[in-house]
Amino acid sequence: MPMLAETLDGVIGVDTHRDTLTAAAVTAIGGLLDHATVTTNHGGYQDLLAFATARLPGRRCWAIEGAGSFGAGLATFLLDQGEQVIEVPRRRRSTRRTAAKSDALDATHIARDALITQHPAIVRRRGDRERVGGRAGGKGGTGSAGSVHPRSIPKRRAPFPRCGCQAGE
Repeated sequence: MPMLAETLDGVIGVDTHRDTLTAAAVTAIGGLLDHATVTTNHGGYQDLLAFATARLPGRRCWAIEGAGSFGAGLATFLLDQGEQVIEVPRRRRSTRRTAAKSDALDATHIARDALITQHPAIVRRRGDRERVGGRAGGKGGTGSAGSVHPRSIPKRRAPFPRCGCQAGE
């Protein structure tokens, strides 16, 4: 599978927070084009889409850190607009501790991390999940025994062999 850098003109990395979103537009070779910070609301989402259209009008992808939490509203908005969205896992603490910290730098790192990802986690709209193993998930599923979650099966203990001796002998 090719890396994103081989299939796109650029990536918009987004560092998400409760009140703000910071985006960085990065070329396919990792060059920073620009960055922007907006509020986390519908107007901010529209501003980010306009930002991306102006900076990367061609084939682009959005890489969002926290697409399931603070970035969920943006991810849903972008998917509704027909944009390609992936989720980038949070950077390791050891990497973040030694580096300078700013939201713009984080957004740039998110975009660059996405460029080298070989198996990106593609974000889908809620309800668009594919069934895995024939089970829809939840109680009353019609899945086969092979699709049952391992934690839902009671643990059985192997019988303890008895040696016939008394404790302390």
